[in-house]
Amino acid sequence: GEVFANNTDLFYRLPVINIDTNPSNERFGQINLVDITSAGNAEALFKLLTQINESQITAEIATALLTGITSATHSFKSPHVSPLSLKHASQLVTMGADREKIITNLYRAKTLSALKLWGQALAHLKFYSEIKLASAIITRDDFAHAGAREEDLMGIVEELIGNAPEAELVVL
Repeated sequence: GEVFANNTDLFYRLPVINIDTNPSNERFGQINLVDITSAGNAEALFKLLTQINESQITAEIATALLTGITSATHSFKSPHVSPLSLKHASQLVTMGADREKIITNLYRAKTLSALKLWGQALAHLKFYSEIKLASAIITRDDFAHAGAREEDLMGIVEELIGNAPEAELVVL
């Protein structure tokens, strides 16, 4: 994107380090860490940092890593969570990760316009049990009435999936 376009020389001078958990990763970096056993990139990075020098993980870094793990696992509700993921989360809390700050910023930081828009989505929510489909329609008028922007949609599908476990498909 823009960062690459404005710094192309930097990207050609320095090695690309590719950290991922997706088995289909194309290993495009000069250094590739593809860890399919981790519940997200933050957990893979935590494992790497503990191998390099665990004492360098400050409370701020621990908070950032735990934020990544919490977000990637949808607050540990994802099927990708393993006992090791929970152990790593525990270690990060022991290292000073600020769990309350993470919860506040990830889950208690919705704007009033976003909450109104989510309310509209829930008001329009329909479930078709025969095909296990949940659907909701949000119109331009809903956006205007809520004073919402496109960014206010972030997370709504994940929330619908997480809170409607009988739905196998969610359409917004």
